Amino acid sequence: MNQRKHRQSGDTGASENSSSKRFKGIFHRPEVLLITDKKRTPMQDLRHRKRLYNVIQAARIPLLIVAGLSWMVWHLWFLAVILFIISVPLPWVAVVIANGQGEPRDKREKNVYKPALVREQNEQARLEARRAAELKQNNTAALDAPRPFEGLIIDADTNEDS
Repeated sequence: MNQRKHRQSGDTGASENSSSKRFKGIFHRPEVLLITDKKRTPMQDLRHRKRLYNVIQAARIPLLIVAGLSWMVWHLWFLAVILFIISVPLPWVAVVIANGQGEPRDKREKNVYKPALVREQNEQARLEARRAAELKQNNTAALDAPRPFEGLIIDADTNEDS
């Protein structure tokens, strides 16, 4: 989904007709166009970090084997030392990456917080709770109180002639 984000241009003190303003207008875009907003889901991100952890941990073993071979077979002690030094911090790096927070938030996205909407939703929830309490109170009071009968009694068995 394309979103247009406008850059905020600061007032540099130059007039509208100055050459620097015209020069900036030619080479600088007034807006930034975001091509995609697609991010990994938290589950995809976790799976990616687990795979990366496993790859880094698995890379340590071949590095240690090659370091041992280079020292024992080829007698290249400097290569063995370099490979060993590279393999030492790999578990720490793998754990740091695996325990990461995931993808960082895009700085170009706006933080949208609508306090008026939240206040309105809270007020509606309070009103509904109060109405429910009133209805419950009125229903129980109305059911418990005896009511006088204010209607006509129609008796089909009685004769009006007698």
